Amino acid sequence: EGFSDHRVRARLCYCADYGYFDRPGETEPSLCTTGDCVTFISPCPAKGLPVVLRLAIMMPDVRFLCVSTGWTKTLHEVQLRAHPNIEVVPGTDDVDALYRRTSVLLVPS
Repeated sequence: EGFSDHRVRARLCYCADYGYFDRPGETEPSLCTTGDCVTFISPCPAKGLPVVLRLAIMMPDVRFLCVSTGWTKTLHEVQLRAHPNIEVVPGTDDVDALYRRTSVLLVPS
């Protein structure tokens, strides 16, 4: 395809690692079979805060887990906590604990 009056050529390339970065003996990660939440990390406008707020309104029976980071302001947490199906938790180094609660990871940005 040509862009910019055909002065710039673009080509779509797919990434494939074919296991090059796997350590010997490493097994596949387990699937998210135990989680019951839609997890959203770093809720802030730049990461898609309006998206998760709208989803929470449209899907009141779905549990959302929002993980605050340095980008999450107090105002954002107040907006999130106004919804009964959104739980806000602080960020942690134990991301495995968060992912165990996750059935869907929301990445709108």
